[in-house]
Amino acid sequence: MSRGCERYVGSLKGIWRNKRRKTAAKCKKSVIIKRLIIICNEILKKPEPI
Repeated sequence: MSRGCERYVGSLKGIWRNKRRKTAAKCKKSVIIKRLIIICNEILKKPEPI
C-alpha cells in the first residue's frame, strides 16, 4: 500500500474519529476502510498513463 493511500485512509479515520456520535457507525467504518484500501490497491496495480 502506498503512503498516499495510507494518508487518505488515515485522514478519513481522523474525520470519523471526530464524529463519534453513533457506536453502530464504528462497524461500518472498518468495512468502509477495508474497502477503500482494496480500491486503493486496485488503482495502484493499474499502470499509470504517462
